[in-house]
Amino acid sequence: MMGTWGTGPLMSDSAQDFLDQLKELPSRERISRVEGILARVAEDPAIIMREFVPEEVVAAAAVVGATVINTSAAEWVEDENLRRVVSGMPPQYSMLEIAGTALDAAMSYGDSWLISSWKSENDRRSAVAQLGEIRAALVSD
Repeated sequence: MMGTWGTGPLMSDSAQDFLDQLKELPSRERISRVEGILARVAEDPAIIMREFVPEEVVAAAAVVGATVINTSAAEWVEDENLRRVVSGMPPQYSMLEIAGTALDAAMSYGDSWLISSWKSENDRRSAVAQLGEIRAALVSD
């Protein structure tokens, strides 16, 4: 895939650029920006690729997931940019539902492009597993 350097959900130029933009904002504005993207995509998935690329939506959902996940065993949680974005951010339990809905929309966009565009089956399986880890983090207990 062009603009990627691994199968991790945050290993793309688009995801990292989004996280870089968030890092520059004060914590409260980070939360607001993430919530705005997720809410808009959850309400109208058709805006994917018109206003946001799927990788940005995945990164926004990962931000929410990283604030509530109980383990660092998930590889995506260890992303340095993500850790900087969520540092000091309180758990975002109120965004779990919209984050899950928006992530599902990003994962199904374009005949599941995020899942089907990998060149090897091993890469596809790895990407799907990591997206699944983010999705699992967004399920409230």
